[in-house]
Amino acid sequence: MGKLEALISNTITLARQSTYDLGGYEAGKLLVALNLAHTGLARWEPVYALLSEPLVGDDDVSGCCRLLAHDADSLPAEVRAKLLPITTALTTRAPQQLAPNLLPSAKGAARALAARLSQADNVTDTAIGSLLAGDADQREWAARLALRRAAGEGAGMLMVMCHDAVPRVRATASACLARLLATDGLAPGPLGVLYDSLKDPGTLVPRAVAGELSRHQPTSETESIRRTLATNVSARARAAAAR
Repeated sequence: MGKLEALISNTITLARQSTYDLGGYEAGKLLVALNLAHTGLARWEPVYALLSEPLVGDDDVSGCCRLLAHDADSLPAEVRAKLLPITTALTTRAPQQLAPNLLPSAKGAARALAARLSQADNVTDTAIGSLLAGDADQREWAARLALRRAAGEGAGMLMVMCHDAVPRVRATASACLARLLATDGLAPGPLGVLYDSLKDPGTLVPRAVAGELSRHQPTSETESIRRTLATNVSARARAAAAR
């Protein structure tokens, strides 16, 4: 962890000198992963410093935010309290991107993380609305946040996102509907949309649905979806459905 702390400090120093680099690994992301896996040895101060520095590139903070957003519920209360104002500030800062056409900005992950840390329904709803107006990466985060709403409300939001113009957004939204089907069940409307998503052109959407269902205990409804996927044109989707 000491080496990662030194790398993070160097990243901050270089950013303040307007010196950036492409390539290498994300020291901040790696430290977050270690902190989440070894809570008794966690060192959060370097993470706070990295996320608080407005000149640090999005490439160096996006991975941190993504990991934290996925595991926000497991964070200690004091870490959540410290991260909330930091990540809220991240959502309004100007993007610091070296290759905006290659990698997404940190805004989507940061906004989703701030909403997860807040745990307030009105904050989540505002975040979803803002993310839906953003780029494809932000719309994917909107789909993931929709899972935080009541099952009926979340499913209604995801039904709309399943018709997004970008395949990976449709894939994420459809996978989120599949998760709701496996955990809470779906009303006829959202269930019909999920079945329709299996006919999506290409293979990204059915593969995402199959992969999500493979993570849950089977039910009669999920088994019906898996039988449909078993005849999909994608060998990877068929393989995932067979797990």
